[in-house]
Amino acid sequence: MEEIKRQTAGNCIQQEGTDNETSCTLPDEEKTEQQPGAPDEPPVFSFPVTLNAGELWKFSMYHANRGYLGIFNGLFTIAALYLLVTQWAVVSGPYRMLLILCVLMFTVWQPGSLYLKAKRQAKVPAVREPMILSFGNSGVTVEQSGQIGTIPWQAMNQIVGNKWQFILYKDRIHAFLLPKSVVGSKEADLRAFLKEKMPRRRCKHI
Repeated sequence: MEEIKRQTAGNCIQQEGTDNETSCTLPDEEKTEQQPGAPDEPPVFSFPVTLNAGELWKFSMYHANRGYLGIFNGLFTIAALYLLVTQWAVVSGPYRMLLILCVLMFTVWQPGSLYLKAKRQAKVPAVREPMILSFGNSGVTVEQSGQIGTIPWQAMNQIVGNKWQFILYKDRIHAFLLPKSVVGSKEADLRAFLKEKMPRRRCKHI
């Protein structure tokens, strides 16, 4: 699980620049920003998290293709593919190459470049470090390398779910990433718990 800079996140990760959401995810631990102190009661849920390149790649792909970005990327690829098929016989070689590159931009190049970045991130010591992410009545507690911090529910900016992960934004810049593969059979119960603790407007796709 990681913290991110939300214009894209690691066992705390950081992504820089809204205009670079499709390609920039830089790991950067922010443990010092967490509120100090261990939780005063046993957690309702607790998950050990160690992010790998695959999970970081999924997160980057989600941010690169969410909302209007995903719509644009899809329409752009469809339009380029349509022109490639219908105009192949009547256009010159350079124009054909341009259309091929346009078709491959969001279907091959973008996923490939984001995966290479994710592989580099996964090798960073701070990202490889295992983390325990716990959910209790007082908030979300993060434990890593002997350090513990709790973020109260009222201080949590929002929680977003996608096909692969839960993304817990503690503010508009940083977030924690919890893969659904780690949650396993507890996913339905965790969803209900998150909906109970977070206002509906700050709990999206849960």
